[in-house]
Amino acid sequence: MTKYKKIRMNPSSSATITKKKKPPNGFSIFLKMYTPYIKQQFPNYSSNEIMKEAAHQWNNTPQDLKNSFLIYADNEGWIHHYARSTVPPRSSTNIFDSNKKEVKEVEKDCHQPDDDELFRKFINMP
Repeated sequence: MTKYKKIRMNPSSSATITKKKKPPNGFSIFLKMYTPYIKQQFPNYSSNEIMKEAAHQWNNTPQDLKNSFLIYADNEGWIHHYARSTVPPRSSTNIFDSNKKEVKEVEKDCHQPDDDELFRKFINMP
């Protein structure tokens, strides 16, 4: 899911802009997976100490394992930035009428009783 961060242009203004959050990098994914383990080992650590311990472990991690986290993060980033399709308004949508070779607008509330039967025949469902 794409997350957004709201930013105020001016503290006295109510106008805000939304900005996409950056996708995770390899270390942030490592940190997310490794933090519960650190908290279990060192329950009295502050968040700064947990971050230092995670950074120390990241620096001592073999490069092959780091590469796995980096590849995973790259895939997450690709999914994060994958273009979402735009959804048409709920009230109507445009469809292509093959008989008339034109586009017509169809209301969403015009469901016919035989629509489900036609759909099942189309996809060969019993």
